[in-house]
Amino acid sequence: MKTSLYLRYVSINPDEESNIPLGDLGNSLVAFERLVSDLSDVCRLDTKVEVLATTHREGSHIVDLLLQAQAELNSLPFESTDQLLEFLKLTSVDLWQEAVAFFNDLKDIHRTVNDFGNKHTVDITLFALLIPWVMSRIKKLREKPIPIDDHFSERMAREIYKLIEKNRFGSFVQPIADETAKSIEVSTDRKFKSNVSRIDNSNFEDFMGKDSEILPNLKDGQDCELTGEVTSLKSTRGDSLTFHIEDKGKSHNLDVFPGPEKTSKSYVDFYQEKVNIKATVERVSLYKKPKLHLIDMHLAQPRLDFGDERQ
Repeated sequence: MKTSLYLRYVSINPDEESNIPLGDLGNSLVAFERLVSDLSDVCRLDTKVEVLATTHREGSHIVDLLLQAQAELNSLPFESTDQLLEFLKLTSVDLWQEAVAFFNDLKDIHRTVNDFGNKHTVDITLFALLIPWVMSRIKKLREKPIPIDDHFSERMAREIYKLIEKNRFGSFVQPIADETAKSIEVSTDRKFKSNVSRIDNSNFEDFMGKDSEILPNLKDGQDCELTGEVTSLKSTRGDSLTFHIEDKGKSHNLDVFPGPEKTSKSYVDFYQEKVNIKATVERVSLYKKPKLHLIDMHLAQPRLDFGDERQ
């Protein structure tokens, strides 16, 4: 049982399509593998689905993936008729209708799941088709744990809702939140012309659990006062400082932009120092790090200069 699935990561910078940090790409792919495992559990597939990255092609980082069952099976990977019907209703309406007719035939009431499988092709290809289809409906599934249409059973809708709440999709789309990728596309079509789910700034929040909000107390357009450490001065891709803070057990590295008529070099004396800052908050999403526009900065614990007491 093997089938192909494709991921396309589009760079935030259109002039540098392949310029996505390797660490961000790797973390997203690892999260996608876990997500596939979660969805196979939701579908009650009685086999472990593995994800292998087989090819990486430059140009928007297209990654070819191979989905395969851990072992070749001679029977359908479902323990009951109900589980098979739930799966087919999501993945193939035609096969679902055939299965309903098959199991409703009173003359063959004792037919098993495997009996149906011997005459009808049900393999992991259908599961691959399911993944982008489910992602395209995440927004509705995120709102409340009830079926969004006739395809979803109450159990499936409830379990996918729980995956969203636990942020199981969040790490996969994190490159968008971190602004290292403009979009991520998932498809069973290598040319991305059909069965495509596209995640970008317009919908990535639908994949994030509420616990993933970053410093939600910092509101766009408001002034704030924070204590932290200046850990770097950057002059490439915009003049800024990196400001490290700790909040509720989490570490955050925020971009701080110098005030009018100043550059990052104006703050060399504050490098690796603990400072207090006052800044104006700029942010477009609670799931993206806020940017700070500096108003004032001073040492949190001013250095004491006692001079030379021997004089």
